[in-house]
Amino acid sequence: MDFQVELSKFKYQATYQNKTLEGHHLCPADAPIFVMGMNHKKYDNSLKSVSNASYATKCLIPLAKVIHDNSGIMEGLMTIVHAITGTLKTVDGPFGNLWCDGQGATQNIIPASTGAVKAVGKIILVLNRKLTGIAFHVSTSNMSVIDLTCHLEKAAKYDMKKVVKQASESPLKGILAYAEHQLVSYDFISGTHSSTFDAWNCIALDGHFVKLIF
Repeated sequence: MDFQVELSKFKYQATYQNKTLEGHHLCPADAPIFVMGMNHKKYDNSLKSVSNASYATKCLIPLAKVIHDNSGIMEGLMTIVHAITGTLKTVDGPFGNLWCDGQGATQNIIPASTGAVKAVGKIILVLNRKLTGIAFHVSTSNMSVIDLTCHLEKAAKYDMKKVVKQASESPLKGILAYAEHQLVSYDFISGTHSSTFDAWNCIALDGHFVKLIF
């Protein structure tokens, strides 16, 4: 490996040809986003700054693509439930204009915004402006869950699970997983997939209105 980077929004440390480089860097807002299994083959070495997307985006996009390709997502609302993050408070305290984020994370369910759905529209262009969502932080130390409620163009009540399972076996093997057992968040801690479809907890009002859990 010629180039290795440890990067956050606060600072970076890079190693290139046995030389260590340090500094501060923010990925440009217009940097191209790459997600494995979706558009990673479009990457080329001429790009100076790229985004590998957030874990929420990498969880949402594979399943959104499978569902849209087979049933057509007309519109959808996403709710993501996050574990506690490093920016939250252990006890109540000041947090600028974000009053909710200043409340103790172990005592509260804290609402937050999320950019995951906006990133979907940058990679799957036909879904741009068709999805929006909100996030909640809860007092768990790890793992997150996404609830995507969709209005579908084509009825998919009976074959949706079959379609997702087939995608998890190929062509998204290793990226999208399929689970149909009764599981809780702790069961996924050692998981290696970007997204796991929770078939047990997915429900449908009818063939066109579904709630997907992953």
